Amino acid sequence: MLESKIIFEKVLESKEQALRLHYNRLLESAKVGDKPFDEKFYQEAHLSHALSQVTNIIIVLGDHIGDATLELPIITSLATYFRLNSIEGKKMTLISPHKDLFESLRTIYPELDLIDKVESFNSSPNDKLFCFNLNRKFHDYSILGMDAADEQDPMKVFRHDCQDWIKEEIPIQPGVIKKYDMLPMRIMRNMEILFGQKLYEDIYGVREFIPKENNFEEQKKILIKRFNLDINKPLITISPASSAQGKEYMPERWESLISIICESRPDIQIFFIDDPDERKRVLYGDMIDRLKRDNIRRGSVAFSEMNTLMRMSRLSVTPDTGLGHYSSMCGTPNVMLGLSNSVFWSGPNTFRVTHPYAREMIRKHALVDLSFKDSKNSFYYGETENERGASDISPERVAERVLQII
Repeated sequence: MLESKIIFEKVLESKEQALRLHYNRLLESAKVGDKPFDEKFYQEAHLSHALSQVTNIIIVLGDHIGDATLELPIITSLATYFRLNSIEGKKMTLISPHKDLFESLRTIYPELDLIDKVESFNSSPNDKLFCFNLNRKFHDYSILGMDAADEQDPMKVFRHDCQDWIKEEIPIQPGVIKKYDMLPMRIMRNMEILFGQKLYEDIYGVREFIPKENNFEEQKKILIKRFNLDINKPLITISPASSAQGKEYMPERWESLISIICESRPDIQIFFIDDPDERKRVLYGDMIDRLKRDNIRRGSVAFSEMNTLMRMSRLSVTPDTGLGHYSSMCGTPNVMLGLSNSVFWSGPNTFRVTHPYAREMIRKHALVDLSFKDSKNSFYYGETENERGASDISPERVAERVLQII
């Protein structure tokens, strides 16, 4: 069977590359629901055989919000596969420390159960399990009731890191190549190939992966009242913080950016998300309080309310961080401040404004200092004479993109 062996500089073996190209061409010519591969493929396909036998599918997401959010198409692909093939009664368990962000996925798959850690999983003695392990740190399958041999059994475990999903490229005509590069789109196409079945009419036409909460209208009223928002004004949501402070925008830069936006569009309102970290809440909150603008609100929002907030928003603005990806996967445009312009690490509604030396940093595989430092220099990384940070991006460039979208 096909295996994932490619990311960035790596290449598929020539035989597998040719086979993959053949399968891609067959899928391009198929209609949704069709199984266009040869009969031998379906006789040997581990994934479809495994899922036909199991009763509970466990999906272990990565620890970082961004990684986990961008890999959610695995759930929409499974739900679509089951629907197209009239397969019912399969339980699905999603394991993520950020499970409150993903509660609305039950509207896609009602049998979905969400828990916050692997140790909380309890299976029935009669359950037949299959695990999609998308967390590079998780290795102890005994917690799920599996033994050591199960990890190597393709009928029981599908183990993938974000970077294992293959970038598909299909020649359409001379000089024209169709590419599935973005991580969510890679996953959708990879799942089609693994099942040997067309699941989507147009993969790039799918713009939303996290549906609206069933109680959206009720939660919307609560947030409007709590933060004194104006229901008649377009809303921009800003989440300023990141786990890597080198990715963050200095308070002075946010201040300039917000001033440009407010002066250009006095009819909009801005909601500024307070960070759970007290130091960052003070750092950015003081800046917002200094502005003293009537159309800016700030406050803390629980993960369980984030789906509603993003759907109330016309767009969001963030550094390269998880809530930016979450916004994009909800279908809300996100203007993301990036140290690099990685198409791979993007959602379908992401609009990146990148560092002037983004391409150079990609080539050098530049890393970001993850530690928090109470100094101006903590917003940068690298040697003193060669410091880089998201704050190098001019507020004018960011404002231009925001105003184009709003």
